[in-house]
Amino acid sequence: RLEPTTLTRVQAARLLQQATFGVTLREVDRVQQLGLAGWISDQITNQPATLHLTYIEGIIADFNGPRTDLTYSFNSMDQFLNGNNCTTPFARAAIGGPDQLRQRVAFALSQILVTSRRDPNLENKPLAMADYYDIFVGNAFGNYRDVLREVTLHPVMGRYLSHIGNQKARPEINQYPDENYAREVQQLFTIGLWELNQNGTRKLDGLGQPIPTYGNDQITEFARVFTGLWFGGQAWGNGGWTDDDSSVPMQMWAEKHDFGEKTLLNGFKV
Repeated sequence: RLEPTTLTRVQAARLLQQATFGVTLREVDRVQQLGLAGWISDQITNQPATLHLTYIEGIIADFNGPRTDLTYSFNSMDQFLNGNNCTTPFARAAIGGPDQLRQRVAFALSQILVTSRRDPNLENKPLAMADYYDIFVGNAFGNYRDVLREVTLHPVMGRYLSHIGNQKARPEINQYPDENYAREVQQLFTIGLWELNQNGTRKLDGLGQPIPTYGNDQITEFARVFTGLWFGGQAWGNGGWTDDDSSVPMQMWAEKHDFGEKTLLNGFKV
């Protein structure tokens, strides 16, 4: 560990290039003063979270009230806020937020647990999209399991990877759970396609072939886990079209959920 007195400006700038959205002379001085570990500790402990939702809530209040601002983007014909308003709090937090490390980690998490306004259901839902992004801001220094739980129950992800409204199987009417989220939560969000060694290389079987982490059977079983979820506070099959609806965690409907035993990874049963 380097002591603050021995830390060069080049070393301080290198940390900031990796841990913030841009190096400033003032922050270089601060890193030199606190040291590498001290600066990281200060970011985690002392810098308040810059939430994106705060800005969106503010412009919604103005748009539905006095309209004294109107620097934000809105559709004047149909009277709604455009989804691209989400870019403003992101830019402000990245450029001026005191919690630079938190914002950088949140951005990294958002690149793993991806949703997108290119989905027509999410295109013009700035409140919901900001609320979803703040999962990463609020949990940037927390437990990934907590992140994954909040993501799973958020309507934005429910819409994007289509597990919202998923119901238990009814073979007699050819109804089976959607497997989209069940697949991606394994492939993209957690374990990936192949078993790996500690150095990141793929494990090989006796024939020299890579060993898959899961197969279609596991996807089918996980899909049964993500059944019975619908927009919070709404009757099953109703609602879900407003920005507010998509900002409340999904709730479980027991009669729609598959409570049967499921065999997940490595034979683990729930």
